[in-house]
Amino acid sequence: MLRVNISNLRRKIEADPSRPRHIITEPGVGYRLVPEL
Repeated sequence: MLRVNISNLRRKIEADPSRPRHIITEPGVGYRLVPEL
């Protein structure tokens, strides 16, 4: 369920959802939000 929601968010906010820059997957930890500077 979480993966589906993250995928939906990436499609809405990322220029290229297959290469995310704002919502990063941290293996073994979770997800990290990277602010645009």
